Amino acid sequence: MILSRKIVEAVRLTVLAGTVSCAALAHASVEDARSAIKTGRYQDAVAELRTLTAAGDARAEAELGWLYLLGLGVPRDLTKGRQLIEQAAATGNSEAQVTQASASLFVDPRPENYANAVRILRKYAEQGNAQAQAQLGQLLTTGIGVPRDPVQAAHWIRLSADQHDDFGIYLLGTLYDNGVGVPQDASRALALYREAARATLSVAEFAIGNAYEKGRGVSVDYAEAMAWYQRAANVKLSLAMSAIGRLYANGLGVPVNATLAEDWLSRGVDAGDTTALIDLGTLYALGTGGRKPDGKRAALVYRKAVDAGLPAGWNALGWMYLNGNGVAKDETAAFDWYIKAARAGFAPAQVMVARLYLVGRGVAKDGPAGRDWMLRAADAGDTDAQTWLGRLYLWGTPPFARNEAEGLRWLTMAARAGNSVGQYWLADAYVYGRKVAADQVRGYAWMSIAARQGSTSAKANVDGINFILSRDQIERGTAAATRWQIGQDVVVPPEQPGGMATMQFNLNAPFAPGD
Repeated sequence: MILSRKIVEAVRLTVLAGTVSCAALAHASVEDARSAIKTGRYQDAVAELRTLTAAGDARAEAELGWLYLLGLGVPRDLTKGRQLIEQAAATGNSEAQVTQASASLFVDPRPENYANAVRILRKYAEQGNAQAQAQLGQLLTTGIGVPRDPVQAAHWIRLSADQHDDFGIYLLGTLYDNGVGVPQDASRALALYREAARATLSVAEFAIGNAYEKGRGVSVDYAEAMAWYQRAANVKLSLAMSAIGRLYANGLGVPVNATLAEDWLSRGVDAGDTTALIDLGTLYALGTGGRKPDGKRAALVYRKAVDAGLPAGWNALGWMYLNGNGVAKDETAAFDWYIKAARAGFAPAQVMVARLYLVGRGVAKDGPAGRDWMLRAADAGDTDAQTWLGRLYLWGTPPFARNEAEGLRWLTMAARAGNSVGQYWLADAYVYGRKVAADQVRGYAWMSIAARQGSTSAKANVDGINFILSRDQIERGTAAATRWQIGQDVVVPPEQPGGMATMQFNLNAPFAPGD
């Protein structure tokens, strides 16, 4: 797992979603408010919680504070929200104190506040509070306020899930999704997300949508992804709003629509997902759906991301200066932005720093430094870095000594993780025996997968490969591609007895012009 500000932001947003929509409300008298929150009837929830707060219900007062923090059903007011939560926590109510710990992550995310939140969450987790167990596990997953400990994270999250806490069940799904503290199992993760979503937990609905969008544990289905994102967006989950915007921006399952993309991304930003600023800036920078690129507007949006402390914003400004888009071209300034984001742990920036060092752009050429940055990003799980490493090792590009085993290892890692570029280059190496022993069926399978995932290079190559493979090879490669799931290597069926030999002319291949 790559630890970055984006992950910290995701932690903050999912803590909010989990606390608001699935907190284990201690008193039956707040059930009406809970139901109203889950169905997006926030004004009804506010009215109910105000009545209960006036009657001295500390848990209701803390919940009302959350709604003020988020601006749901009331104008957003961080001061009032924090005041309500602190008053509720001062009564000694354990649920309110857990809520206060969560609020400290949202209102004032500083290291000292993380440490205090961990102290409070650990206290109540040890007493069996399911929400505290879930949130403590989440912090242990990311290393916020406490040393990262995947095993302990899984321990606390599983305890929460065993108490049928919806947020704990969802978090257990994220562990299986990423292989953190447990074996990676996308199908198991999806089943847990579905279990949590049955209680209308919006962040779980978002996770199901993301699984359909990325093809994790299920075949890619953009229509299903959109449906699940819409469900979560209906209750104002910012991550879901942003995801809908990205689908429209990229034309995934829907026609490219810059107006709707801009609208949904802006809603995501307004609801608290500052990471959507990057997508919004990119929409302006590249021009989408017939719009002209607007570099100046993009730069302004990226600077908002910088002001929000997002390393992705620094990385985006590096791209703007490198290409002279919306700002005067300045490769030295570009490198300065990239290195700032790279040092903050943002893996895409680490890849760019590596590339700039390797070619001497914006900085003096330094092969060893470039190699070190590329390896750092790849080791952190960045699939673009893994793809670059695979190619550099296969071709022996200085300072990388040619190493077939390392090249295949890195390309396979990227391909298994779903990187379509990595899948294409792995397929190319196997099909044509470029720097490796040819394995055309395996290569055909990876080329088919890459094409299915949108690689234009792969799409252009699939038909050509049909001319050099036998029917048996094509059928076995197709079967391997069909069964493949993200996180797995392709499994090629054995050759059938009597199958046509490799490279034998394929009578079923489409005719080429002039045949």
